[in-house]
Amino acid sequence: PRGSHGQQGDLPRQPGDAFGQAHASVGQMGESGRSLGSADEPQSLALNLTVLPRWVKVVPPQFYTPSLRRRIEAVVTLWSAVSILWAMWQLYRNLPLLHELLAPFVRVLNRYLDALLSRLNAALHQVTEVWHSYLRPAELLIGPALVVVE
Repeated sequence: PRGSHGQQGDLPRQPGDAFGQAHASVGQMGESGRSLGSADEPQSLALNLTVLPRWVKVVPPQFYTPSLRRRIEAVVTLWSAVSILWAMWQLYRNLPLLHELLAPFVRVLNRYLDALLSRLNAALHQVTEVWHSYLRPAELLIGPALVVVE
């Protein structure tokens, strides 16, 4: 329904609220380096209402880039996944009922993991032999010089 504040979906603008603060920051430079536009554009308004962590104020703007945010997000996601896996492992290890329920699945997973690791080991061994054959001439040339340095 239309109210006295404008079109449908508009919120009342008060100086002390978050909307008012975000509205006041319209016109600053966005992530892409161009102006965010006017307050009537919904995209720029949504961008201004995004909540950033408090420590962002400490980091200079040229360092806190979108690529850095993506890297931080990836690290946090990886940390969360490792934490969940660690917690599940602790539950499996310390709860006898859960251990007995999941033991057959863990045995099958362990068998597949052993087969995968043996294939990976064989492949890496072949790569090591190839690299060693390429580096052997350099080792023969540089080896005597290294003995003198020691």
